[in-house]
Amino acid sequence: MSASVSTERKDAFVLKHEQVKRIWKVFNLEFGSPTIIIRCSDEISREYENWKSFSSYENSPNKSIKRLIIKARSKDYSKRAKVEFSDEKYRIVDIDIDGSETVVTNLYDDISDILDGTKPWYSRLTKIDFFYVIGFVFWAGFTCFDTDESPEKVTTTKQAIAATTIAGLLFAVLAVIWGLNKLRHRIFPIAYFAIGQGLQRYELDEKIRWGVIVAFVISISSSTVFALFQ
Repeated sequence: MSASVSTERKDAFVLKHEQVKRIWKVFNLEFGSPTIIIRCSDEISREYENWKSFSSYENSPNKSIKRLIIKARSKDYSKRAKVEFSDEKYRIVDIDIDGSETVVTNLYDDISDILDGTKPWYSRLTKIDFFYVIGFVFWAGFTCFDTDESPEKVTTTKQAIAATTIAGLLFAVLAVIWGLNKLRHRIFPIAYFAIGQGLQRYELDEKIRWGVIVAFVISISSSTVFALFQ
């Protein structure tokens, strides 16, 4: 009996050499001769059919990995599998497996176990969209404004000033939201290919996250608690 699974994982990931190698070994054992394809920031796709050649890829900043695909199939085409990692927000990790029920079940369990180890501690923070957070705050604030003033009491000048103020405020809010979302994406990226030089970049960003961001939050929280109980 044949079976298949096609699913995606929406959690952020930090992909390191060891996890890629584990998937490679699982595929190599089941199919033989897996292929790794990487698509990089220099718009070039690179394909590797042996582990040694892939493991030597530097992943330098100007050629950083944006997508990584590991795939394999049997010689008789009776079974195949693919795992794709991407830095796209709505397509983070894709898993596709076809074969017998036993093959699909075992491979899916093995790959899922490996992928569980790629989930970073800040994964939930990557799902925050400040458009909804700040938008809700401002919506709640506007609903609290006094709207009892009758239309005949509002002059044209007041209307013009109000409209200009609201338009300026809206523009400022959108700019702040855009900036906060960009900052969140930079500090807490949904995808991190910590391979080659990418591992050094990841470790540096981890120091920033823990040494600056987390330390700042802890400091503010401690100050607030101290002030409340003073």
